[in-house]
This record gives sequence, C-alpha cells and structure tokens, in this order.
Amino acid sequence: MRGKQESRTGKTPVPQAFRPASSTPRAGYPGAARTRMQGAEFFRALVENAAQAVMVILPDGSIQYHNTAAEALLTCSSRDVYATNFFAFLHPDDVPGLQAILQQKTCCSESSPVTTVQVRLQNRNRLWKTAAIHLANRVDDPFVRGWILNMTDVTERVRSEQELQENRQHLRSLAAALTMTEERERHALATQLHDSIGQTLALLNLKLGELETGDPPPDFSRRIAEARALVGEMTKVTRTLTFALSPPILYALGLEAAVDAMGKRLAEQYGIAFACYEFGPPQPLNEELRILLFQSIRELLLNVVKHARARQAKVSFSRGSETFSVVVEDDGIGFDTASLFRRNHAVAGFGLFSIRERLKHLDGSFTMHSVPGQGTMATLSVPLPARFSKASPVRSEEVRPHVHPYSPGR
Repeated sequence: MRGKQESRTGKTPVPQAFRPASSTPRAGYPGAARTRMQGAEFFRALVENAAQAVMVILPDGSIQYHNTAAEALLTCSSRDVYATNFFAFLHPDDVPGLQAILQQKTCCSESSPVTTVQVRLQNRNRLWKTAAIHLANRVDDPFVRGWILNMTDVTERVRSEQELQENRQHLRSLAAALTMTEERERHALATQLHDSIGQTLALLNLKLGELETGDPPPDFSRRIAEARALVGEMTKVTRTLTFALSPPILYALGLEAAVDAMGKRLAEQYGIAFACYEFGPPQPLNEELRILLFQSIRELLLNVVKHARARQAKVSFSRGSETFSVVVEDDGIGFDTASLFRRNHAVAGFGLFSIRERLKHLDGSFTMHSVPGQGTMATLSVPLPARFSKASPVRSEEVRPHVHPYSPGR
C-alpha cells in the first residue's frame, strides 16, 4: 500500500536507516536521529554550508581543508586555495605572530583554550580585509591533524571602530577649539567695552565736570558739541556690539535684511564690494533656521574678508518648493578643498566644520567649491518645515536684488 503506514499505536514508524545502533540515546538528541547526526557526511555538510569561513592548516601554513565561505573570503577557487600557503594571504607584519601561535605545543583536548587573533588578509582581487580568527589546536587529534581556523570578516567593524575613535578625538579637539574661541570672543568683547565705551564715558564725565564749575565758559557751545559727539560715538559702538552679538533686524525684518545690513558693515570696514540677491518669492523662515543660516553666512563672510583677499562678495538666496538654499561667493584667491574637513584640520577648520554639523542636525547640507586663484563658492541648503513647503516653484526669470549692490564709499 502506498502512503504513510502507521503502527498499532497510531505513530509513524521510524525508518530503519535512522534507527540508533544503541538503545541508549545521546542526551540532547532524539534517539531516531542520533545515527544521522553522528555521520561524517552530516557534519561535513554542516561545515561546508556554514556562513563562517573554516580552515584546517598545518603549523607550516599548508591548507588541509577549507569550506565554501573561506573561498568567498579569499575570492579564490578551491584549487587555488589548496595550492597556496595560508601565510601568503597574510600581511607580512602579521605572519610572525601567527607562526608563533601555530608552533605551540600540540594539544588535542576538546577543552583546550581557543586563541583569537586579528589579521589582515589580501584576497585574489588584491583587496585587504581584516579577519578575526579563532584558532583551536587539534594537531594530535587523529580525525583532524591540524589547526582549526574559524574566520570572520570584520573589515567593516574595524573601520567603524577606527572612525569612532577618530570622531572622538575630533570632538575632543573641537571642544578645546570651542573653549578657546569662546575665551577669545569674551576677551575681544571686554577689550572693546573697555577701550571704546569705558574710555569714552570717562572722557565724557570729565568734560561734563568742567561745565559744572562757575559760569559757563566762552567755548560752552563747543564743549557741548564735543560731549554730544562722544555720546554719538558710544551709540555707534553699542549698535555695533549689539549687531555682532544678536542683530535685532534678524528678528524684525528677516534673514535677507539682516545679511544685507551685515554685508554693508563689512564692506565699509574692509573695503569690499557686496551684493545680496533673492531668487523666488519671499516667505518667512522660522526662528531656528534664521539664526542658524545667519550665523553660518556671517562665518563665511568673515572668512572672505579676512582670508580670501577678495574684491567683491555676493550672497544669493533661493527658495524651492521644499528647500531653502544660500550661496556665498567671492572672487578671492581660493584654496584646496580636498583637505577641508580632514580630522587633523579640526582646529583650523572649526568654523566650517561647525557649519556642516549644525546643518546636518537639521538634515541640511554644506558644500564648498574652490579653485586656487578663482574664488570660492559655498552652498548651504536646508529642508523647509512642512508649513512652508507649499511655496510656489521658483522660475528662472524670477530673480531680483534684495538691495542694490553695495560698494564702500557709495
């Protein structure tokens, strides 16, 4: 009769081939499957199809066995693997250490400790990989006669650990740079308050004291004019400090107006031509974006006037349906951007790194393009909040200056 036969007890009989040779089953395995589990072919198939690379090698590096995962790790055919000494795959600096381990006194006990090493392997594509190898000494085992190697590709893990370590060092450098920057800013502010406002107030107090004694002097009007001039000078310095710390125009009139006012001040102070443009219909930005973009643009423009030796600078604002972009350009000496954000440039490029990280926090981006002798173009882009994403698309002809281009002395 075809089909499954059942015994009188109602259970399917165990096939004869899978019945155990002993009536005492091994602990942990069903008695019916013990013979199959103990078969050499089963364990061979288990190792052959393992995801981890497995090898058996002799102390001299001769490869006695390998599974399919080992071929994939080394990108070699089975014939090439057997024809190559294992040490030939290793980085020369890693060979002596592994050789010393393989020459240790043989021990085939199942309880022998497993040695773990990390080596660099070069595959047939001449690409270096990092592998963690667990070595078990089974040279005296009559069924193995060699060292068992279980190898795992840890290249990405090692790279991530190195990047993490570099980032930690980078953050420590940035923290130190931030502390020094804050201290320099405080010192500059204190110096300006003392040298400008403090001394002017002292002089004003002296002149007013001269007017209190006796009858008004013949040059009373001149002295009053001098006092008024000192008050005007203090007012100008106070406004400059206020704008440097937190420009009120940024909150009252918006980002474009604040950048335009800052550009005019820089143009007057450093003798550079400045222009500010808007592309597309104006719409308000939330406070977080306004502050972030203004601080970033100020950092870029200060770099222009201090380091670029530029004759003119330009800031362009462009609003799309979902993003807001700012481009800061100059015609200065330019520089090599290849090493701009290298780890060892942490302190020197602190301001630019800070811009990139703050924009990244808002899912934005910061790129710089520069050619020595041909100026620099920096682009900042941030996604607009959902309530601003319905802005009408920008048309190529919809370009207008926010203000007229400004040159010093105009």
